[in-house]
Amino acid sequence: MTGQRVVTALVLIGLVVPVVAWPNGWLPAIFLGACAVAAIVEWAALCGVRGYWRYGYVLGALLLLGLSAWLLAAERVAWLLLPVAGWWLVGAPLWLYLRPGGRLPGALLGWLVVLPCWASLMFLHSRNVVLLAYLLVLIATMDSVAYFAGRRWGHRLLAPTLSPGKTRAGVYAALLAVPGLGLATGWWLELGGQQWVCLLLLSLLSGGWGIVGDLLESALKRAAGVKNSGRLLAGHGGVLDRLDSLLAAAPIFVSGVLLCGL
Repeated sequence: MTGQRVVTALVLIGLVVPVVAWPNGWLPAIFLGACAVAAIVEWAALCGVRGYWRYGYVLGALLLLGLSAWLLAAERVAWLLLPVAGWWLVGAPLWLYLRPGGRLPGALLGWLVVLPCWASLMFLHSRNVVLLAYLLVLIATMDSVAYFAGRRWGHRLLAPTLSPGKTRAGVYAALLAVPGLGLATGWWLELGGQQWVCLLLLSLLSGGWGIVGDLLESALKRAAGVKNSGRLLAGHGGVLDRLDSLLAAAPIFVSGVLLCGL
């Protein structure tokens, strides 16, 4: 399983790097849009949305994706991302605590968390490709460190009722990896002292809250009685299994970029 995980990760890196480095926005929009649609399809399956309702659900996601693209083009993306970031910071922990049942709340939640992630990544691509690359590397590094540190030293689970695999040791190790990446990126971008501090704090907040995104998807999978959201990515599961942390981290990171003027 570890070998499959590594091979799949290398393939994903080979796909994502050219997309991030692409000078125009159309290729990232198509690639990331395809990932968002795949995640929405998996989300629908986890929520029990079946038959013609699933087609309508995906069509609704495509329409909202078009609205997000219009907001990006009109430079009004902050109106979308700032409230979403606020929901992640306040509403997501409440959702995990209350865990409301029913297909409709879960299905609507999928639109709320998946589509703003796409808009966040596209915003970063248009504003500063280095920040986009940094966010992706940050989340990928934290996920990998948490996975391997948890397997090596993890004895106490972080949230046993939500995720049987996430350990406290893995989370602590992942957070310890953040300052080094933040310092290196701040040096690369030639940030001033205050902006450097903002980037470090924002990285800790975004990366740490990515754990909430992971737990949210874990709760959804636990309710559906499945281990992975899909089988598209060997060793990783589905698209949602790779995007879960990014769903929370991206809107929070972009909101911080906007507020701090990075």
